[in-house]
Amino acid sequence: MSGAVKGLLGVAALLVLAGPVSGVVEQDCALPGADCTLAETARQAGVFVGAAIGSPDLPAEQATIPPDFNSITAENAMKWGELAPTVGSYDFADADAIADFAASAGVRLRGHTLLWKDQLPADLEDTVEAATDPVAKLRELIDEHLSTVVPRYRDVVAVWDVVNEPLQPFTGDLDLNI
Repeated sequence: MSGAVKGLLGVAALLVLAGPVSGVVEQDCALPGADCTLAETARQAGVFVGAAIGSPDLPAEQATIPPDFNSITAENAMKWGELAPTVGSYDFADADAIADFAASAGVRLRGHTLLWKDQLPADLEDTVEAATDPVAKLRELIDEHLSTVVPRYRDVVAVWDVVNEPLQPFTGDLDLNI
C-alpha cells in the first residue's frame, strides 16, 4: 500500500471518529466571506431570528423560513379566540399545522399568546357576567384554557407569551381589560 493511500485511510479514520462530515466541514459564519444563511449565522451566534407566520401552507413561508429563520411565532393561531371561538369549543387545526411545520423545519416555535384582551372566545364576556361569581368563573375558564393548550404543545413550543399587552400603552398602568 502506498504512503498516499495510507494517508487517505488515516484521514478517513479520523473523520469517522470525529463524527458526521457536516460537523467537520461546517463553515464559521463569523468569518469574512462566509456563505451562511441568516438562520445558520444566528444558530452559530446562539441567538434566534424569527418571523410571525399565519399559515405554514403559504409558499413564501415554506421557502423562506428554514434558510432564513431559526424561530417562528404563531401570529394568531394560538390565541384563545382563534383556538376556541366559543368557550370550551376548541379547533386546533391551524395551531397544529404551525406546530407541525416548526417541528419539520427544525425551527423553534414561540406560542403567541395564551391571554390577550383582543382575541377571546366570542361568548367569554357573557359567560363570565352570567356567573354568580364572575371573578371565580373567569379564573376557572383561564385555568381550563391553560390546562388544555399548554400540555398539547409541550413538546414543540419552546416559549410562550403568556399575557400580551397587560399595561396601558401611554400610562404604564395595569390594563384591567385583559
